[in-house]
Amino acid sequence: MHKKCTLKKHILIAEDHPESLLLLEVILKDIAGCTFETASDGQEAVDKVRKRKFDLIFMDIRMPVLNGYEATRKIRQADPDVPIIALTAHVMPHVKPKCLECGMNDFLPKPYSIDKLTALLELWTKN
Repeated sequence: MHKKCTLKKHILIAEDHPESLLLLEVILKDIAGCTFETASDGQEAVDKVRKRKFDLIFMDIRMPVLNGYEATRKIRQADPDVPIIALTAHVMPHVKPKCLECGMNDFLPKPYSIDKLTALLELWTKN
Protein backbone atom coordinates (compact mmCIF):
# COMPACT_ATOMS: atom_id res chain seq x y z
CA MET A 1 0.00 0.00 0.00
CA HIS A 2 1.33 3.40 -0.96
CA LYS A 3 1.00 6.34 1.34
CA LYS A 4 -1.65 8.78 0.27
CA CYS A 5 -0.63 12.40 0.05
CA THR A 6 -2.76 15.43 -0.61
CA LEU A 7 -0.75 17.81 -2.71
CA LYS A 8 -3.81 19.53 -4.18
CA LYS A 9 -1.92 20.56 -7.31
CA HIS A 10 -3.27 20.95 -10.84
CA ILE A 11 -1.29 18.85 -13.31
CA LEU A 12 -1.22 18.60 -17.10
CA ILE A 13 -0.67 15.09 -18.46
CA ALA A 14 0.58 15.15 -22.06
CA GLU A 15 0.28 11.49 -23.01
CA ASP A 16 -1.19 9.77 -26.07
CA HIS A 17 -1.05 6.16 -24.85
CA PRO A 18 -4.37 5.21 -23.15
CA GLU A 19 -2.91 2.75 -20.63
CA SER A 20 -0.16 5.14 -19.55
CA LEU A 21 -2.70 7.93 -19.25
CA LEU A 22 -5.01 5.83 -17.11
CA LEU A 23 -2.20 4.88 -14.74
CA LEU A 24 -1.18 8.51 -14.29
CA GLU A 25 -4.78 9.58 -13.74
CA VAL A 26 -5.25 6.99 -10.97
CA ILE A 27 -1.99 7.89 -9.25
CA LEU A 28 -2.61 11.63 -9.41
CA LYS A 29 -6.22 11.46 -8.28
CA ASP A 30 -6.28 8.60 -5.79
CA ILE A 31 -2.78 8.71 -4.30
CA ALA A 32 -1.54 12.26 -4.75
CA GLY A 33 -4.87 14.06 -4.38
CA CYS A 34 -4.28 16.18 -7.48
CA THR A 35 -6.58 17.44 -10.18
CA PHE A 36 -5.44 17.19 -13.76
CA GLU A 37 -6.15 17.88 -17.39
CA THR A 38 -4.96 15.76 -20.29
CA ALA A 39 -3.54 16.45 -23.73
CA SER A 40 -3.29 13.67 -26.31
CA ASP A 41 -0.70 15.45 -28.45
CA GLY A 42 2.01 18.05 -28.04
CA GLN A 43 0.12 20.88 -29.68
CA GLU A 44 -2.88 20.35 -27.41
CA ALA A 45 -0.51 20.57 -24.42
CA VAL A 46 0.92 23.86 -25.69
CA ASP A 47 -2.58 25.26 -26.25
CA LYS A 48 -3.67 24.31 -22.71
CA VAL A 49 -0.62 25.93 -21.13
CA ARG A 50 -1.34 29.14 -23.04
CA LYS A 51 -4.86 29.20 -21.53
CA ARG A 52 -4.17 28.35 -17.89
CA LYS A 53 -1.53 27.81 -15.22
CA PHE A 54 -0.44 24.32 -14.17
CA ASP A 55 1.63 23.32 -11.16
CA LEU A 56 3.47 20.64 -13.14
CA ILE A 57 3.43 18.91 -16.53
CA PHE A 58 4.12 15.24 -17.22
CA MET A 59 5.30 15.16 -20.84
CA ASP A 60 5.52 12.03 -22.97
CA ILE A 61 8.27 12.38 -25.55
CA ARG A 62 6.71 10.50 -28.46
CA MET A 63 3.36 12.08 -29.31
CA PRO A 64 1.56 13.07 -32.50
CA VAL A 65 1.49 16.59 -33.99
CA LEU A 66 4.31 17.93 -31.76
CA ASN A 67 6.61 15.57 -29.92
CA GLY A 68 7.51 16.22 -26.28
CA TYR A 69 10.71 18.06 -27.13
CA GLU A 70 8.99 20.49 -29.51
CA ALA A 71 6.04 20.97 -27.16
CA THR A 72 8.38 21.74 -24.26
CA ARG A 73 10.23 24.39 -26.26
CA LYS A 74 6.92 26.10 -27.09
CA ILE A 75 5.62 25.76 -23.52
CA ARG A 76 8.77 27.45 -22.23
CA GLN A 77 7.84 30.51 -24.29
CA ALA A 78 4.44 30.68 -22.56
CA ASP A 79 5.53 29.57 -19.07
CA PRO A 80 9.27 29.45 -18.38
CA ASP A 81 8.81 28.28 -14.78
CA VAL A 82 6.36 25.36 -14.82
CA PRO A 83 8.15 22.11 -13.94
CA ILE A 84 8.06 19.64 -16.85
CA ILE A 85 8.86 15.98 -16.19
CA ALA A 86 9.69 13.79 -19.19
CA LEU A 87 7.94 10.42 -19.28
CA THR A 88 9.36 7.95 -21.75
CA ALA A 89 10.05 4.32 -22.42
CA HIS A 90 13.10 5.44 -24.42
CA VAL A 91 16.03 5.12 -22.05
CA MET A 92 18.95 5.31 -24.45
CA PRO A 93 21.82 7.34 -22.92
CA HIS A 94 21.21 10.39 -25.15
CA VAL A 95 17.51 10.79 -24.26
CA LYS A 96 17.77 12.26 -20.74
CA PRO A 97 20.30 14.97 -21.74
CA LYS A 98 18.13 15.84 -24.76
CA CYS A 99 15.09 16.22 -22.46
CA LEU A 100 16.96 18.52 -20.11
CA GLU A 101 18.47 20.46 -23.02
CA CYS A 102 15.06 21.30 -24.50
CA GLY A 103 13.79 22.69 -21.19
CA MET A 104 12.42 19.77 -19.21
CA ASN A 105 13.29 19.74 -15.51
CA ASP A 106 13.49 16.03 -14.83
CA PHE A 107 13.20 12.59 -16.40
CA LEU A 108 11.10 9.58 -15.38
CA PRO A 109 11.61 6.42 -17.44
CA LYS A 110 8.72 4.01 -18.03
CA PRO A 111 7.89 1.74 -16.39
CA TYR A 112 8.11 3.77 -13.18
CA SER A 113 7.11 3.04 -9.63
CA ILE A 114 4.30 4.93 -7.94
CA ASP A 115 6.74 5.95 -5.21
CA LYS A 116 9.21 7.41 -7.74
CA LEU A 117 6.45 9.34 -9.52
CA THR A 118 5.00 10.77 -6.31
CA ALA A 119 8.50 11.65 -5.05
CA LEU A 120 9.15 13.67 -8.23
CA LEU A 121 5.72 15.26 -7.95
CA GLU A 122 6.42 16.32 -4.37
CA LEU A 123 9.94 17.53 -5.24
CA TRP A 124 8.87 19.74 -8.14
CA THR A 125 5.66 21.16 -6.62
CA LYS A 126 6.83 22.07 -3.13
CA ASN A 127 6.46 25.75 -2.37
